[in-house]
Amino acid sequence: MGFLQKIFGGGSKKAELDNIDWKEKIKVITVFSNIPDDALTEMSSRMEAIHVNAGDVIIRQGEEGQHFYVLAQGSAEVERQSSSEAAPVILAELKSGACFGEEALISNAKRNATITMQTSGVLLRLAKSYFDSLIKEPKLNWISKVQAQKIIDGGGKWLDVRVKAEFQMGSLPGANSMPLSELRNSCQPLEKSVPYICFCRT
Repeated sequence: MGFLQKIFGGGSKKAELDNIDWKEKIKVITVFSNIPDDALTEMSSRMEAIHVNAGDVIIRQGEEGQHFYVLAQGSAEVERQSSSEAAPVILAELKSGACFGEEALISNAKRNATITMQTSGVLLRLAKSYFDSLIKEPKLNWISKVQAQKIIDGGGKWLDVRVKAEFQMGSLPGANSMPLSELRNSCQPLEKSVPYICFCRT
């Protein structure tokens, strides 16, 4: 029985756990949607379950990203410090089923927030190499510049995911600025009926 089946089966007895379709349970988490079943199966075998305590710092702002996490049990707090002199600002509270840590892995950037456990709990973590091969690559839809321009001409919009300072130095005509590190908290105004093409410096 895999970690995901144990965790997302809640407190069920073993006989009940054996009948749980855990793949369908985990697919409701956005980052796992559209991931092939064979990739989900391999992912579950690669994930490591770790027990954590209240007050444990799981991710620290400014560090390199090495893992992707699923909060299987417990709750955690997300905070960000705009400068070394500024006081940390609480951004969100994470509950069981939440995922975090993907931004740094997707963009190969440093962690943009600190995540601390509020309670004891269980985390499932996946190493960056497996995240890249099992989640990141299957969900990316790379297109050429020519294809992108056709989408823009048809009503699509550019989404510049570089930092604000880079955007202010110049961008593509009509592009919206939405840094990757802020995408999760800032994407609500985007129109669901409009195709957006993300681009960065490279």
